[in-house]
Amino acid sequence: MSLKQFHILFISLAVVLLIGFGIWTQLPVGGQAAAAYLPWGLFSFLMAGFLIVYEVKMLKRIKNLVVPILVFSCSASAEACSMCFSTSTSNQAQAAAVKWGVLSLFIILVGVLIILAKFFYSVAKKSRQLPI
Repeated sequence: MSLKQFHILFISLAVVLLIGFGIWTQLPVGGQAAAAYLPWGLFSFLMAGFLIVYEVKMLKRIKNLVVPILVFSCSASAEACSMCFSTSTSNQAQAAAVKWGVLSLFIILVGVLIILAKFFYSVAKKSRQLPI
């Protein structure tokens, strides 16, 4: 799968999930709609619209960028960073690159885990409100 195909698949999946989440926030809980979730649903629909516009513009631009992308991706410098090639000039630069790489991955991981925890908390809260 090429990077272009992955990008199209990823953005399309994100649009479907955003629209699904927006619909889910508007479902009635216990016979009545939850007004507290209305802003989240509207924000979800807004972001889905933004991603659709982004994907259309990206597909128009990428048609013009096919040749430069192919030329750049065939060069050896595009295969990996200096850390992977071990061509960095000092050990301090390598240590700094590893430190920032690990820190950025940690921040992304924590952000995703917080979002998942918030999602499951809201599902549990909604399920407690349902009559059994």
